[in-house]
This record gives sequence, structure tokens and C-alpha cells, in this order.
Amino acid sequence: MVKVIPFKRASEKDLILIKAKLGNVDFKMALATGTSQTVIDTAILRQAGYQLEDSKNEVVVQSLSGPIQASSYLLSTFTTLGIEKTDFEVLSYDFAPSREYQGLLGLDFLRETKFCIDFEEGLILV
Repeated sequence: MVKVIPFKRASEKDLILIKAKLGNVDFKMALATGTSQTVIDTAILRQAGYQLEDSKNEVVVQSLSGPIQASSYLLSTFTTLGIEKTDFEVLSYDFAPSREYQGLLGLDFLRETKFCIDFEEGLILV
């Protein structure tokens, strides 16, 4: 069964924002098909009950603004686009508080999923 998730963008330059859930915490993510691994703001992980010592390891990731130190976490459950993943590994670092999203949904989440982004209709089909 195909799930249909609508999205709105004020202009073609705007990111596609989607709803996500980690434990009891709802937040927004940017759909980032150019990102290989999903990244979630450390503040969201803390709200969901994860601790800094829960980190599996530290890595350096390349962002648009340069290298960033990130931590790797194994999430018990993580849901977005109507898909729930268990034991899903994400990277985490502190996002700027002014951002309208608290995560980047990477290709690792979508790897075993057929999906289509219909820009004309403003729909994601999963």
C-alpha cells in the first residue's frame, strides 16, 4: 500500500520538511537525498531520553560549513514518512537553534524503500 505524504514549499529553493518522531518527541526533519546518513539534533535525542554516554563513537562529518564532530547513536525506534525503523543508527550534533528543522533524513533511512517525490503536486509517495 502506498503512503502519500503532502509537503509545502513557499519557493523552489525551500527544503522539503517532514514530520518525525523519536520516542514521544515530535520534530521536523529536512528530506536530504544528498546526505548518506541521517542526522538528528542532540537536543532532540536528549528530549527522547538518550544520554551523551549512549553514544557508540565519535566521527567527523563534512557539512556545508566544514567538518563537524558528531556522535553516533543507535535508536530503539524512529518513525518518519509512515515508516518505523528499529535499532536504527544516526549521527547527532548540536544544530543552530534558529533552524526550522531538527534533523536531516538521509538515504540510509530510505535505502530499502521505494519512494517518489512529486514536486508539482507537493507529495511524497512511499
